[in-house]
Amino acid sequence: MDIYQARSYNPIAGQDYRFTIAARQSHPEFHSALFTVNSAIKQY
Repeated sequence: MDIYQARSYNPIAGQDYRFTIAARQSHPEFHSALFTVNSAIKQY
């Protein structure tokens, strides 16, 4: 099993987003559930 890290820079509050992992070899493309960005996101 692999571990992935996703980063989004300067997302717009109130917009809907989803993460996508591209298909590779025999594995299909993977999409996260739809989520909305709000102003409570912390910067690390």
